[in-house]
Amino acid sequence: STLFPYTTLFRSMETPDNPRALPAKELGEVLCRYKTPKQVYVADSLEEALQLGMKLAGKEDVIVAFGSLSFIGDLTKLSENLE
Repeated sequence: STLFPYTTLFRSMETPDNPRALPAKELGEVLCRYKTPKQVYVADSLEEALQLGMKLAGKEDVIVAFGSLSFIGDLTKLSENLE
């Protein structure tokens, strides 16, 4: 099963320091094929993606990060600093 039908907003970003990573803009364009452009946001960095996610999330919303596990440590540190 997929979570795609249950999501309302997407933020795409490029995996930091990974030359094989899909560019965030390209991923955003693919997502726009399935969701309206108003539901897709492209971020230039992990920090920007997290800040935007927290800004747009409601009190009862959940933010889920998909992708490479290589940046999960950085994401955890950033989220702890934003709280």
